[in-house]
Amino acid sequence: MKILFTAALLIICLATPRMSSAIDGNARDYIPLPPGTNLSIVYFQHLDANKFISDGNEVPGDNKLEANVPLYRFVHYTNLWGMTIDPQFLIPVYGTARTKIGALGLDQSHTSMGDLTIGCTFWFVNKPEKNFWVGFTPWITFPTGNFNHDKFVASSAIASNRYTFTSQFGLEKGLGYGFHLSAFVEGAFYTDNRDWMSATGGKAVQSKDPTFLSQISLSYNILPTTFASVKWRYLACGETKVAGVKQNDGADDHRVDLGLFHMITKTDQLMFEYQKFVKVKNGYDSDGFLARWVHIF
Repeated sequence: MKILFTAALLIICLATPRMSSAIDGNARDYIPLPPGTNLSIVYFQHLDANKFISDGNEVPGDNKLEANVPLYRFVHYTNLWGMTIDPQFLIPVYGTARTKIGALGLDQSHTSMGDLTIGCTFWFVNKPEKNFWVGFTPWITFPTGNFNHDKFVASSAIASNRYTFTSQFGLEKGLGYGFHLSAFVEGAFYTDNRDWMSATGGKAVQSKDPTFLSQISLSYNILPTTFASVKWRYLACGETKVAGVKQNDGADDHRVDLGLFHMITKTDQLMFEYQKFVKVKNGYDSDGFLARWVHIF
């Protein structure tokens, strides 16, 4: 019976959603606004999947992921020693997630606030006259969300129950003729989750290897107030251990996003981005969308 539970636990680890495994960027995010400017940003993230993958192969059964997470972000641009910076915070306000694994008879739902992330970009290259910017952003994610040991698959889609330390570099370059290139790379390091499910149903320590993320976007000005983007996103590594046992659940995931950005007023922008995984090594094979409203003041 213990062997069967251990096998089931491995499948569940592979199925754990990666909602909070990396800090995504959107096209032109690393173009700074003038010091003194504030951004109030509301996001809505939706993910949906009907299958999950183990080592590149689909696991049979009636499987389901549905996650809906509204997020709030505040950004303030200012100067520090002649350098533009933007202290900010981001928090999932009140997310819901449902995870179903038919082969195990598991069907979980969870609702919770998510984990607070704070960060600040430092633009060490800021040359608007050449349409060229490079910045560095350190992030810290705090375990402020409500992680539920008994619903650890669903709740981990919203709350990680660990600290995450992320270093991100972003580059923006105008290419002329309405085209713009955006590129991001980051590495994330994790503390342990000490409330994970053990092979006997009790608590166990789950550790997580560092993850590495790269994103590149090409955007184009359709109108003076509207641009569209296509983005490739790659997430790698991040294998976990439960009670010291490797779970063979590292990421090797590719996703393509299509975005549309439109200024509805001089101070308000709406964005809609469709997200589709094109390769998943371990975990849910999902698609979804991200909607964003930015208010500038």
